[in-house]
Amino acid sequence: MFHQFPATSANFQSAQTQLNRTAEELSIAANDLVGASRATPSELAASSSNYNERFTDLLDAGLNVAGQSRVSELLL
Repeated sequence: MFHQFPATSANFQSAQTQLNRTAEELSIAANDLVGASRATPSELAASSSNYNERFTDLLDAGLNVAGQSRVSELLL
C-alpha cells in the first residue's frame, strides 16, 4: 500500500502546512462558488473551474501528508 502514495521531499510539518493552506483555499473557492451561483453562467463556470483546481490541490496535499505519515511509521 505504501507505493500508492506520491514521493515527496517535504517533511511532515511542511506537508501538514501545505494541507492546511490548500484547505483554506478550498473553503474560499467554495464560498466564491456559492456567490457565483447567483451570477452569470460564465462567472459560475470560472468559479467552478477554480473550485475544481483547489479540490485537486487539496487531494494532492492530503496524499502527501498520508505518504509522510506512512514513511514515519516505517521508520519507527
